Amino acid sequence: MSDKRVLLLIMPFLTLRRPHLGVALLKAGLSQAGIQCDVRYFNFRFADIIGASLYDRIAENSPSHHLAGEFIFTTALYSEDARPFQDFKDSVEGYMRPYPEDFLQQLERCRNLSPIFIQECANQIDLTQYDIIGFTSTFQQNMASLALAQELKRRSPEITTVFGGSNFESEMGVELHSIFPFVDVVCSGEADHIFPEVVRRLRAGEPLSDLGGVTHRDDQGNTVTSSTPQKFVSNLNELPYPDHDDYFRAFHSSTASSIIVPEMTMETSRGCWWGQKHHCTFCGLNGLSMTFRSKSADRAYSEIKHLLATYGSYDIFNTDNIVDLRYFNELFPRIAADGVKMQLFYETKSNLKKSQLLTFKNVGSREFQPGIESLNSHVLTLMDKGVKGIQNVQLLRWAAEMGFNVSWNIICGFPGEVPEDYQQITRWVHAIPHLQPPVFVTRFRLDRFSPMFKDPVKYGITNIRSSSAHQLCYPIPEESLQRLTFYLDCDPPMLPETLREIKVMWSAVDDWKNVCAGSSLTAEVTSSALILRDRRAGFPAADYRYEGLARTLYLAADGVHSDSFLLEYAASQHLDRSFSLEEISQVLRIFVEHELMLQEDNLYLSLALLPLDQSFEIMPPPPPQRAAQVAVSHAG
Repeated sequence: MSDKRVLLLIMPFLTLRRPHLGVALLKAGLSQAGIQCDVRYFNFRFADIIGASLYDRIAENSPSHHLAGEFIFTTALYSEDARPFQDFKDSVEGYMRPYPEDFLQQLERCRNLSPIFIQECANQIDLTQYDIIGFTSTFQQNMASLALAQELKRRSPEITTVFGGSNFESEMGVELHSIFPFVDVVCSGEADHIFPEVVRRLRAGEPLSDLGGVTHRDDQGNTVTSSTPQKFVSNLNELPYPDHDDYFRAFHSSTASSIIVPEMTMETSRGCWWGQKHHCTFCGLNGLSMTFRSKSADRAYSEIKHLLATYGSYDIFNTDNIVDLRYFNELFPRIAADGVKMQLFYETKSNLKKSQLLTFKNVGSREFQPGIESLNSHVLTLMDKGVKGIQNVQLLRWAAEMGFNVSWNIICGFPGEVPEDYQQITRWVHAIPHLQPPVFVTRFRLDRFSPMFKDPVKYGITNIRSSSAHQLCYPIPEESLQRLTFYLDCDPPMLPETLREIKVMWSAVDDWKNVCAGSSLTAEVTSSALILRDRRAGFPAADYRYEGLARTLYLAADGVHSDSFLLEYAASQHLDRSFSLEEISQVLRIFVEHELMLQEDNLYLSLALLPLDQSFEIMPPPPPQRAAQVAVSHAG
């Protein structure tokens, strides 16, 4: 056994709010293999130097496509060869959300401090203790990680540096390895099993050439990538519990602890069950392994209990790309039965059932990310999202009724959009100021591994090029730059009229954000009447009272239903009367004209927030054949 240790480093600008799950799993896996490992969260040290509030603003709230966090560390990596700060200012000058001058000055100050910070980090590492130093890089961590690796190799050339993380997946990692000679080894993809084997072989002097996903240097210093297929973790139940000890030590010793509320990270699945069937056209996640794998409910339950017992009752942030629907029956009710309320963050599809949302609420969850990226069905079809715009509004309304904070966005600019798409969204935005607005409106990115990236001709995408932000950070040829970046710029086909309507919609969303807090549309339900109290911005204050058929239809449209279904339901509730589809449509039209209800084709959705004890989930009737079987069985 080696007397040396492995050191894993987390550099800026990883969020301060939660530990790095990949590193926490690697440390736990190394420990199981008998390999001693330390972890250092140097991102907290930089936050202490520049101020935790400023760090948080750069990491969480600056436009990610401008790469401000990366540009800050270019002077530490390139020294006098780095581009001047004025170039960054010029590149963001035309941005529709102008950078305040004081924020630009703060960014420049951070940049001037970055070389000193890298030296300080190197000084804090006792290089005699370590033979292998690993860096993880996701989002805006490349420049800081590369700068420190360069300095550590300058001080101790015999140390082996190993890089991994999403920024080093596939050809990105190969290209970065070939450009920066101080990057010795790259592990692409899931490193749970590969990284401990890399450590073992490096110490034993054995070759790495047959390890799938591993890039290294041959005896002549050339970049070599194994041709062996990569292996992925098939049984997530066999993974260790994440070790977050180092994160919480760093957090509690940092000034960030006075302004940041930490969370714990875990995962219950990898891959995407929806993406296996319909890969969203813009999505570059799961580039190397879309196959959905999830932990059993028993294992997920045990891991949650372990984290709570070990670190306290912090919120839990699941890094899953999509929740396993089995958990709504097998996991969440079990947690709720324990009586322990917790925030359990997940990403989901937006067509959840109301009963599933209630189950999630009963756990104690207050926030989730439902994968809403538009309110227009045509645009959603272009994305291959498998959901309608009216269903997305349905989830927003249910979430508002249950007190959820929903993180969602509107992504625009997809090939094939027409002006009418955004005219419709603008109309709907006017009707729903009482629901939660999107966090961002943004143009789609051409992300690596996405269907649009793989087949740009199919989508009419032209002039693919590196972004100006990447050009500022990497002084290398364009061909090389396109190989190492996760996303690229491009020219999608778009009519000027569509762009004009997008801008109108964008302005409407800005207004929505300003008026949402003061808007309401609520329902009071009695045994015989329905009273709607409309206090939405842009509407005259009004109360509406409905009885009989109108009351029945409005309550039935708590979820999205067709007019024919509402006709059947009304007939089942008013046995002494018969209705025609025209009568039903006439009542629905009145609701739509007052913008108390949304209509999409023959589908309808009520917009008022209903009391949870008065709302209910109406299931569609069985198909005719099944209905006949049910009738026969009942008769028997």
